[in-house]
Amino acid sequence: MSIKLKLIVLVLIVLIPLITLQLAGIKKNYEENLREELESSIKFAQAIDVSFMNYLEESWTQQYAVGLAILANPQWGREEIKDYISRVFLEKRTLKGYAWISPEGFSIVSATSNLTGVNVQHMEFYQRIIQGEEKVVSNIRKSIKDDTIIIHIARGIYEGDVLKGIMLGIMDVEKLSYILNLECASESARFGLVDRAGMVVYRHGYPYIPLEEREVHPDSPTWRALKGEVVPSRGAYCRFDDENRLGGFYPITEIGWVSYHTKSIDEVLGHIRRHAKIDIAILILTSVVSLLLATILGNKYTNSIMKLRNAAEEIARGNLTIKTELTGEDEIAVTSQAFNRMAKEINYQISQRDEIARLKTQFFSTVSHELKTPINIILGAVQLMENMDNMDKESKDKYINMQKQNSYRLLRLINNLIDINKIEGKQFTVNFINCDIVKLAEDITMSVVEYTKLKDIELIFDTDVEEKMIAVDPDKIERILLNLLSNAIKFTEAEGRIEVSIHDKEDTIEISVKDDGIGIPKEMHQSIFRYFTQVDGPTHRKAEGSGIGLSLVKSLVHMHKGRVKVESVLGEGSEFTVELPVRLVEDSIHVSKETTFANVERINIEFSDIYT
Repeated sequence: MSIKLKLIVLVLIVLIPLITLQLAGIKKNYEENLREELESSIKFAQAIDVSFMNYLEESWTQQYAVGLAILANPQWGREEIKDYISRVFLEKRTLKGYAWISPEGFSIVSATSNLTGVNVQHMEFYQRIIQGEEKVVSNIRKSIKDDTIIIHIARGIYEGDVLKGIMLGIMDVEKLSYILNLECASESARFGLVDRAGMVVYRHGYPYIPLEEREVHPDSPTWRALKGEVVPSRGAYCRFDDENRLGGFYPITEIGWVSYHTKSIDEVLGHIRRHAKIDIAILILTSVVSLLLATILGNKYTNSIMKLRNAAEEIARGNLTIKTELTGEDEIAVTSQAFNRMAKEINYQISQRDEIARLKTQFFSTVSHELKTPINIILGAVQLMENMDNMDKESKDKYINMQKQNSYRLLRLINNLIDINKIEGKQFTVNFINCDIVKLAEDITMSVVEYTKLKDIELIFDTDVEEKMIAVDPDKIERILLNLLSNAIKFTEAEGRIEVSIHDKEDTIEISVKDDGIGIPKEMHQSIFRYFTQVDGPTHRKAEGSGIGLSLVKSLVHMHKGRVKVESVLGEGSEFTVELPVRLVEDSIHVSKETTFANVERINIEFSDIYT
């Protein structure tokens, strides 16, 4: 067997177990994804359980309170009782009727639905309460007054062990959509409730189902769940959708019902199979590439040996001047080592390329948006000014201000990008001087008062020390505070409050900027200091920004040998604290106690994304 064939066989010997392991991994991932889908469905069904039981417990509690009130007022006649329960019923948009039932099974008083005098002894809720249940939700049935499909929510009212009456609520099952107002991540997802008799009480996406068509299929996992078993189902038939569905069935043990959540199995498996096909395609491609490399290397080794044989034959003929083109002590070993190094380098380059591509995509996406928005506004203002022949001064000033503000936005972005480049290239310099940090911080804070007034925000400056000399770069401190103040103003609603305070910790000075704005999710407290990170969510997206500012703040603080931290609760506000070391420089160019930085142009640039 030639060396080329031996190499191919060797590659196959190596690939076969690797392919086997990879296929096992693909199968494992397939099963894992399927398991995660089932667990997700069961958790959704649990959420339905919680929502519905919370509603029932609230209803039973209210019924108990109403029943006690009726018993506590024996002087009330039917009209007083009816007026009372009618007022209570007005708050229950999900109920179509409310009634006070005597222990003998006759409706004494009813609200909304005309049930007065009706004998309910034959009804399920009454029989169950008579048999000892205190709180009852019945199976679905048709209303005795019309064809509406309803359920009864009832509670027995006792004095001691004696039943004094029954509070009854009548729910139209179509109103369950108000209670189970849950969002599905999939269009094919369906969820709902099944009663003790195996009848579908509610099914999301099906506003009306005739009573005679509500019984679940005999092979449905619902029947196992009705016996108290949590059932993950990988493919139960659903006659409502005429397809097999994957999902979870969860027993509501308190009332003997079942909540469920299912998805189209074709949709779920289609998603999982697509990933599996991609993995298999990559596996096949890798195998083909490996065999091609083995063939190429085999040809190379064969040629090398042929050259050695030809050289040997020349020497045998006496040609002692022959030279081979092979180098190294062991050609096969050297070639193998070179290939291994090449393969390792290729893998490294691929990973580097992918990371660079990702960063480029993120960079260009963010920057292009930040560039495009102000440019569009500027161009729009220019076009308006060009098309308006007799523009009054007020309109002219308005469009000029629009252009100026968005020019500041562009300048801010460009400045930040330049600074990022300088920081990454270690070309960003910090010029320390000894100055009064309290005076510096107060001047910077007071310089933005006009912006806080525009949003009717209260700005407070407080300090526990009147003067503190430390070595800082005032220009960089200004950048830090303006950025933090800009964020605080952007994310604080009108009539809010921003506090800037200074605390002397002897070895350090703490400058904090605290607001009572919309806050930051806890999971983003660290990531917000990375480049291009913006707090996600509809409320935060209302504010403009590139996600560069806080990363620059962190870099500038670190250049001062300090640190910055954030404490925030979503919906309650945020507090950014900058901690600077107390130190002085001997060769300070200038020692200042009156340093004032009210750079209007800098403020306009830093606050360019706050619209007035």
